[in-house]
Amino acid sequence: MKKYIFFLLLILHLTFSIEHCSAQWLRQDVYVDPSSVYDLKFFDAYTGLICTTGGKVYRTTNGGNNWVLQSGFKNLFGMEKIDSMALYAHGRNYNASDVIYRTFNRGETWDSVAGTSDSYSGISFINRDTGWVSAFKNGPVLLRTTNGGITLTQQTSQVGWGKVFFLKCKINGEYVGWANEESGTWKTTNSGNSWFNVTGLSGSDKIYFINENTGWQIGHVDAIIITTNGGNNWSYIVMPTFFGIGSGNFIDSFDNYNDTLFGTGASRYLGNLRYKGVIWKSTNAGYNWSIQQPDTSYPNVRYKGLDFIDSVRGWTSNLHTTNGGGPVFVSGINPNATNISADYKLEQNYPNPFNSETVIQYSLPKASDVTLSVYDMLGREVINIKNNEYEQPGNYQTKINISKTNLSGGVYFYRLTACEKYTDFVFSESKKLIYIK
Repeated sequence: MKKYIFFLLLILHLTFSIEHCSAQWLRQDVYVDPSSVYDLKFFDAYTGLICTTGGKVYRTTNGGNNWVLQSGFKNLFGMEKIDSMALYAHGRNYNASDVIYRTFNRGETWDSVAGTSDSYSGISFINRDTGWVSAFKNGPVLLRTTNGGITLTQQTSQVGWGKVFFLKCKINGEYVGWANEESGTWKTTNSGNSWFNVTGLSGSDKIYFINENTGWQIGHVDAIIITTNGGNNWSYIVMPTFFGIGSGNFIDSFDNYNDTLFGTGASRYLGNLRYKGVIWKSTNAGYNWSIQQPDTSYPNVRYKGLDFIDSVRGWTSNLHTTNGGGPVFVSGINPNATNISADYKLEQNYPNPFNSETVIQYSLPKASDVTLSVYDMLGREVINIKNNEYEQPGNYQTKINISKTNLSGGVYFYRLTACEKYTDFVFSESKKLIYIK
């Protein structure tokens, strides 16, 4: 009986803690439905902008405590901060032309350029002058400007009508960029003059890189995908389902500070037909995730839009934090389970046989340097998925798409090699996969 009472009290204590723990995301109402938010950007701790459906653009100059509705926009879909004063956005004016909106004083005043009948789906600028616009003009096209969007010149029809991202610093004298669309993920190493297809997923809501190797894509319903080799290979990380998140494990916006990532879009079921939004947090570049629970008295089912100006100060729709959101409320060590395996494991890929995509899962009990490759029947490496990459303990999975290669159908093998850090132990195991072309 005493054990039962103790267990009951423990459950009540945990429930109370879950309901009332404050992850230190403070409420700052913008008087908009978070589901209507397209984008949110802050220049510093005081001045920020938020754009929503219906062409509504709000501006704050006191850190989000008060917001002022600005006029003159029919629609504004996505914003890109250029420097400490300038921001560009793509949208539509009252003449039904897609335009680039610009501000050079942190959103106090605006102008618009490059109004055309083309439909713009994404922009990426490396400074106030040079940028790229993905568009649709009798088919997908990529447009380039060198005068701040005043004129746009078609650069290629290989890519377009998706999201585009360029690194702001040149590599080997050229700008490196990526584009994501229905045909997959593309990459350029010569400032957009030519593109080649890399392994990735189509239809991404956002694509973002911090250097020439490390990047992320979101917009795949329940997952984030990660690359550490410039997009040649991607790890498909399913977002966790725990403590009521279930099928609400979306991630529709994220921001990072080095290897720490925050995300929005998910919600928890708290019983009695109550759903409340949560904030995702990862401290290892998106491989493992935990959640933070804002005050559950807030009415928001989901939060949307996200921007951090440093490691601790950030905003999302109706919320603000000055300490990185505080401690995590519940931690998910890996994307598929809450327990780390006691042993190294390589699982059978699924589906198997397969005709396009298949998923490979494995478990690491210790931090290891991981190599994962696919080989043909003669032992020749045909796909290198991971090459001596450092990974924390946890359960991992990666999705590969062999249909995007020139490999013929048949029997192949995949091998995992994990070299345990700080010891001489090496784990290696192979399994057979069958590709039906």
